[in-house]
Amino acid sequence: MKKWRRGRSLVSGVLVLCMVMSFCFGGVTAVCAEERTFTVTGQSLFVCGGDGVITAFAGSKDITELVVPVSINGISVKGIGDNVFAGFDKLSIVVLPNTLERFGNSVFSGCVSLNTMSGYDGYNADGNSVTISGYTSGIVTLPDSLNYMGTGVFSTCKAISRFAVADSNLSFKAGTWDSSQNNTQNQDSNVSGEAALTRSQGEMLLSKDGTVLYRFAPAFHYTGQGFYSLPAGLRTISAYACESVGLNGGFVIPNTITSIGDYGFYEGGNLNEIQFETGSQLTTIGAYAFARNANLTLVLPSSVTTIGTYVFAYITNRTPDISATQITVVPEYAFYECDNLHAITMPASLKSIEGYAFYGCNNLNNIYFLGETLEKIGTGAFQTCNNLHEIVIPSGVTAIEDNTFDGCQNLNKIVLPDTVTTIGENAFKDCQNIHEMVIPASVTYIANSSFSGAKMDEIDTSKNAYSQKFIKGNLPEKGAAFTVGTLKYTVTKSDATKGTVSVSGVTSKKIKSATIGKTVLYKGYTFKITAIADNAFKSCKKLQKVTIGANVTKIGKNAFYKDSKLKNMQIKSAKLKSVGKNAIKGIAKKATVKVPKKQYKKYKKLFKKSTGFKKPMKIKK
Repeated sequence: MKKWRRGRSLVSGVLVLCMVMSFCFGGVTAVCAEERTFTVTGQSLFVCGGDGVITAFAGSKDITELVVPVSINGISVKGIGDNVFAGFDKLSIVVLPNTLERFGNSVFSGCVSLNTMSGYDGYNADGNSVTISGYTSGIVTLPDSLNYMGTGVFSTCKAISRFAVADSNLSFKAGTWDSSQNNTQNQDSNVSGEAALTRSQGEMLLSKDGTVLYRFAPAFHYTGQGFYSLPAGLRTISAYACESVGLNGGFVIPNTITSIGDYGFYEGGNLNEIQFETGSQLTTIGAYAFARNANLTLVLPSSVTTIGTYVFAYITNRTPDISATQITVVPEYAFYECDNLHAITMPASLKSIEGYAFYGCNNLNNIYFLGETLEKIGTGAFQTCNNLHEIVIPSGVTAIEDNTFDGCQNLNKIVLPDTVTTIGENAFKDCQNIHEMVIPASVTYIANSSFSGAKMDEIDTSKNAYSQKFIKGNLPEKGAAFTVGTLKYTVTKSDATKGTVSVSGVTSKKIKSATIGKTVLYKGYTFKITAIADNAFKSCKKLQKVTIGANVTKIGKNAFYKDSKLKNMQIKSAKLKSVGKNAIKGIAKKATVKVPKKQYKKYKKLFKKSTGFKKPMKIKK
């Protein structure tokens, strides 16, 4: 409960001082210093360890003011531990002993109403209250002795407009940007009495040496022109430092910055652009660093080597550019639900796209790779990218993992490299518009659900017979031609279970051997090979050996005409009914035709003179 202190002096009967100033850069138009008295919050509500660090608070989360005691159960309070006041969303004023040395992680995280913090040196005579003669509403003033600050101390504290720090503090300082000098100035405090000479204030909470930005005041109102330039000399933008900033415009990041922490620029409501100075030394960007900035334009410098998970998540109206970076990994959920991402170019250094990296990018049309270094595309990497039209996967990728393209309903062209061996569960599930895709011979594993609900009839499986167990297209019509391996085929009977084909040719006249099997698998259908068509192997002058399968009933005319090196022909079929004119004319003079024992006499009659058979050729059992 707050009290107005009366009777100490004439000055304290009214407001101690109301100084009206205009900070044209900061937009602060009036700051009033008061004398305020506060009742100390009861010691029984705090849990304090022997080291003087408060570890818990049992007070109501509806409190609006908090005064931390100087001591608890006789132990001097030296710090506040992790998360002690996290989520106290109505807390607006905090008063702390100036002897406090330590803030743990996320101490005031979620205190969205917190706008004022003041220090005090001791109790009033009543032992239950403290008086601050230079109390200034709207400024977060660090305890004078504070020397350590954990991660996210003021995360989501959106009401803070300025910070104040004692000039004698050895660890921290406050600063404001002097746009005319392009540097950081310590701004004189607008507090009364002696305090005005001993504290500086500004919208930035910095390390004493100016190398670390701990927090940029989210409620700071920038009225200058153009971009806000963070000070030269900064090396680190710490976690949550510029989270929820209220700038209309953007930031210029000095080239001295080497790292941006987790949530560094998270959820800046009006943040439009972040620019990086020439010669940037930035290498590392943390998780969620730029997430939830709907209109953020961002081109990362070439110095960047590492980005964190969810780093660009929910950037809905712009396209972050990573093409010039040296990153090797696009981490999990990096572009999660970036609805307006239409195209992206991957850097030449990229080796891995991790799981769900582009999940839910509903308008992503195309992905371009500048290099051939990619080795991995993770689980669900492009899941539900409904408007992805085309992807050419670089050589080196060995697996299309589970759910990679699940739900990519408009994906019509996929180019798989010859390095791919595995296509995982639901990898192309519900890809209903595939028009161009070749399964390379290298693929040795396809899951039963890999193409569940997908359009499969235009997927080319001719290079990979194994794939046809899982990918079934439209039943080829009679007369349809296709190629499997080195042999060409023509459909002679179109039937889902009793279809037949003839061998119609070869892919190269330079083949040295050929094996014609009992059946061939095409588009998921098994066809019996019942014939060798006219001229099928004509003039294959390097062909030396042929094996003819068990279902062949006919060898057409000129089938092996002038195959001058063909010495060995093995016929496994017991169904052969005809051998055409000149079928083996011009093969090797001492060629041997091996036939089934039971068909020896019959086949000797089939290979008559008109087929090209002549001595010293031989028919053997």
